[in-house]
Amino acid sequence: GEMARDPADDGQAGSILRAYREHQMSAGDAFLKRNWPHIRKAVEYLIAKDGNNDGIIEGAQPNTLDAAWYGKIPHISSLYLAALKAAEAMAMEMGDAAFAQRAAAILAKGRQGIFQLFNGEYFIQVEDPQPMDAIGTGAGCHVDQVFGQSWAFQVGLGRVLSETHTKSALQSLWKYNF
Repeated sequence: GEMARDPADDGQAGSILRAYREHQMSAGDAFLKRNWPHIRKAVEYLIAKDGNNDGIIEGAQPNTLDAAWYGKIPHISSLYLAALKAAEAMAMEMGDAAFAQRAAAILAKGRQGIFQLFNGEYFIQVEDPQPMDAIGTGAGCHVDQVFGQSWAFQVGLGRVLSETHTKSALQSLWKYNF
């Protein structure tokens, strides 16, 4: 199947964030120095899936829910934004200012662009019309919609989504899912 060939996009972002967390927990910078070329390659993979550098991944998005979803997906894009913020921080530490600036520029666009997925209460998946049989959450209130914000807080990166939108999304999860 597709999952056997393609990395899970949410897992890819999570691996970038975990690498940043491992670096933070390390005594020095040896871990980051040794792994930065690979971490950067993982970030470049996600940037290539973004395509237009707007901070929102589109098209086929294999993920850890064992299927490719299509369209603009808040939980994957929020993780992508957090991964970009972590990449910016790591790139700066590695003296890779150009890559740090690239990640920051895409992050800035994505932090604004993700609000096109906000329906007034929570973030929704804007589905691609093709393929017709693709699964996803569509207009549903998905549990992982602000997962990237959770990760950003976990590794001390602050906000990637606005506090107002995040709190509204979390309140909606309780309202519509419990």
